[in-house]
Amino acid sequence: MDVFFKEVKDGVNSITVGKFGHMKDAIALIGGNCCVQGFDNAGNEVFWNVVGDRVSSMALVDFDRDGQNELVVGSTDYEITAFKNEHIVSEVTETEVITSLVPLDGVTFAYALSNGTIGLYDQLQRWWRVKSKNQAVSILGYDIDGDGVEELITGWSNGKVDARNSRTGDIVFTENMKHGVAGLAKADLVQAGRYDLVTCSENGEVIGYRAYKRGGYLRKWQPGVEEETIQDMMLKKQDLLYEMKNYEGNAKYASKTESTSSGISRDSKNEEYGVIPLLGYLFPNKKILAISLKPHVELVLSTNNSTIIRLVLVYGEGIFNGETYVIHPKESELSNEVKVPLFPPRDVPVDFHLKALVGYPESTQFHVFELTRQIPRFSMYKVENTRQKSLNSYVSFNIRERVERVMIWMAQNFILPSTLSTNINEICYSLTSLRTGQESIFSMSSNGNVELRTNEVGFAGDLIQSLAIFLNLDDLQVSDTQLFNLKRMSLKQIYSNLKKSTEEIMQTHKIYCERQEELKNMLTELNLVIQKASRLRVGESKSNLIQLCHTALENNNFHSLTKIITTGLA
Repeated sequence: MDVFFKEVKDGVNSITVGKFGHMKDAIALIGGNCCVQGFDNAGNEVFWNVVGDRVSSMALVDFDRDGQNELVVGSTDYEITAFKNEHIVSEVTETEVITSLVPLDGVTFAYALSNGTIGLYDQLQRWWRVKSKNQAVSILGYDIDGDGVEELITGWSNGKVDARNSRTGDIVFTENMKHGVAGLAKADLVQAGRYDLVTCSENGEVIGYRAYKRGGYLRKWQPGVEEETIQDMMLKKQDLLYEMKNYEGNAKYASKTESTSSGISRDSKNEEYGVIPLLGYLFPNKKILAISLKPHVELVLSTNNSTIIRLVLVYGEGIFNGETYVIHPKESELSNEVKVPLFPPRDVPVDFHLKALVGYPESTQFHVFELTRQIPRFSMYKVENTRQKSLNSYVSFNIRERVERVMIWMAQNFILPSTLSTNINEICYSLTSLRTGQESIFSMSSNGNVELRTNEVGFAGDLIQSLAIFLNLDDLQVSDTQLFNLKRMSLKQIYSNLKKSTEEIMQTHKIYCERQEELKNMLTELNLVIQKASRLRVGESKSNLIQLCHTALENNNFHSLTKIITTGLA
């Protein structure tokens, strides 16, 4: 499928997609302020025409029953206009703004007005209309009794849902929701090959209805006991068949390689046969820099037997582009270990979920292991032993806690290497950011004095807040702060510059909005002039004038445009 991006200068108020007129393929029809444009699947404009005011609704209907769809357009000047290709074949004036148009059985169309009126047209003939004190929020064509003729379903602002005979307008079904109707839709709820009616209310209540032939009414859809039982049994059967194939395939390979080994059971625990997740660090070297891999946290997945990992899928919100990362090793690279690079963008704990396909090298069926783990909050900092305190920027405070308790906090929020030395009397660690390369020094003495030397104020604040929550500190007073060099900056000057910049931005934005609105109004006026000029002509002359005006606008030939409007000729 081709994908395109198109900026519509006239605005977008309504959109419909389908086959129109003599065009073989479906097009996207866009209703703007005073014109309708059509685009093919490559983004090329294949249709353009004007109406008297802002387009409020559109529908594709075989208006004259010739096998080709016409375009019916409703606008805010109370007009309903039908286009056959480039020609206007019908114009009808209603009593209020047309809010909805919907085809019924492909040849007639129903409409709804802003004053609560609904009705049905067959070409120029209105079959019926009714008016309510409530607003018709959504209308839809749906065959509720299986007779092959669609009824008109209407969802009202007071929560009422009714179905009317499309020929007479008589109500044949009614239901009430607890709140106003938000929308109507048709969907195959149970994949039975037929549409069910779905209604949704403003507070999120969703009700499905299934059509029944007897009685000509709808019933709320509820799966029967028999359907649920059959579905459950089919799912269990499918699982058992896959498990049997898994046993057969793995048993053949296991008998060749390990006399005491057997296939991977569905009930196997991850720790016994499956994937063991480990977190480690990977830092840049010449080989890594050659492939432009930035410093990151590395997730190492490995099995503890002769199985191989065929595929790994990791889901983590905010970690990957698209939130999902998939590793599918080549046949020559299959092993019992897979490494996944992780790039947490912020210092927050992140849950990630992974699925791994594990089996023997000759397996055709693989066991799926699912794991959920959490990346520590400060995982993007490398922790090392240090004695240096060379940074001048620092923050210090005192807490009545033992060093062991702070080490527990560090173990939960950092990835501590096995080579890290521990001391019950004091700690002093270097914390190097993998994102920026900036180094910070975190230290604590036996008397509870804590000092963090860093140039990153945001990191210092995050670390203090995390530590306070872990230690359940109700109050923490910082005794010395040298993170802000207030002597070198004037807060008053900064505020003055900020205020001045804000005023300039607001003024520029105001001018832009005013000019945008002016351009939009000018385009609307121009389209209205073309529409009014076209109404001075009839038939082919009318269509030719509209197309000639469109060509002149595309070529910026305003001299020719004036001539076309006055004479009808280019």
